[in-house]
Amino acid sequence: MSTSPHTAQLTSQCAYAKMPPELWDAVFTHISDKPTLAACTLLSWRALIPAQRHLFRTLDVYDTKRHPAYTVAAFLDLLRALPLPAEIGPNEVVSPVQYVQHLTMMGGGASDVYVSLGADDVAQVLAKLPALRKLELAGILLEPSKTREIHTDAALDVLILCDVRCALRTREVALSDACGLVDTLRLFHSITTLRITSVSSSSPSPDAPLGLAPSLEGLHVGKLVYRPYSLFSRSPEDSALLSRLTSVHFISLKVFPSAHVGPFLRAIGPRLLELELAQGVMECHSVPLALPALTHLTIHERIPDRRYADDVDLLLRYTSPLALPPSLTHLTLTVCIAKMGYDLLFWDDLREFAWATLDGRLVELAGVRSATVGGLGGGERDRRKDLEGAV
Repeated sequence: MSTSPHTAQLTSQCAYAKMPPELWDAVFTHISDKPTLAACTLLSWRALIPAQRHLFRTLDVYDTKRHPAYTVAAFLDLLRALPLPAEIGPNEVVSPVQYVQHLTMMGGGASDVYVSLGADDVAQVLAKLPALRKLELAGILLEPSKTREIHTDAALDVLILCDVRCALRTREVALSDACGLVDTLRLFHSITTLRITSVSSSSPSPDAPLGLAPSLEGLHVGKLVYRPYSLFSRSPEDSALLSRLTSVHFISLKVFPSAHVGPFLRAIGPRLLELELAQGVMECHSVPLALPALTHLTIHERIPDRRYADDVDLLLRYTSPLALPPSLTHLTLTVCIAKMGYDLLFWDDLREFAWATLDGRLVELAGVRSATVGGLGGGERDRRKDLEGAV
């Protein structure tokens, strides 16, 4: 007995309708294209909710004055109108917005335009978005909390603060006690990765007190990726910001050039297990000795040809057993010799680099179980030849 095409189509539609939401959820996990996810909401009633959940996995809120309905303030008003997750009954429909996992809130786009966002607003976001795992704030002016006690005990996988200014409650109060950044970080008990780039005070003052922030002692951060306020000027903002973070429990740290990194590393030294030093922080390479618990050290360094001899000698000195903590088990070193022309930057070959001397130094590190050395320079043939003597 043959089946008509119409009957086969109905059977196929019934099969879609009978698929459990868990199976739909597993399928939609592998779909990142939003138009496709939007079309999947029309497959069946069982597919509607899982498709909506994944459709709103990532949400970007760009503040623009051209469309008042599409601003950070309008988004916050939308969240305030939503019930708390605990107040939603089993038969009530959850707003698709509350499925957001990755949220980005960005200012107006101009360097002099910052959108005000209070710590209370961030707390509202955390309370209304229970699935949130990644939060990025850019072009934002972080205002202090209006209430002295505000706690959410939230956890995040990633918190990114880029081009953020931190407002003070009063000019007379210490930054550590009334800072938008500190009040915001107090909302969390753990952050897997914290990225801070170009974070400064809204009204910097060279005479501002630089006390610690004891209220952050309960915050645990897996990895801090820190870029200073300016890569070209050694701003006192770096010292003011880093002094607020010394009470945070860090496990891993990646740091970019800054004149104020040394004191910060010494302050958090007893707790730090992994350290990655980016290019241009040669002056900090003597700091690892002050980190008694350090197990993993990664150094990226670019040596200009004009300072070749001095920098190579300095680098070899910092890789000696006397400069590294006994607890170190993994060492990764990446060196590139750069030659600067008038208009362009190109890599010089590494044939004169002291690989043999460096190899001898690394052999002396008895406690290091893994040592990786890499170099950049010249063509591929010269590069392979240069690395033959490397570990």
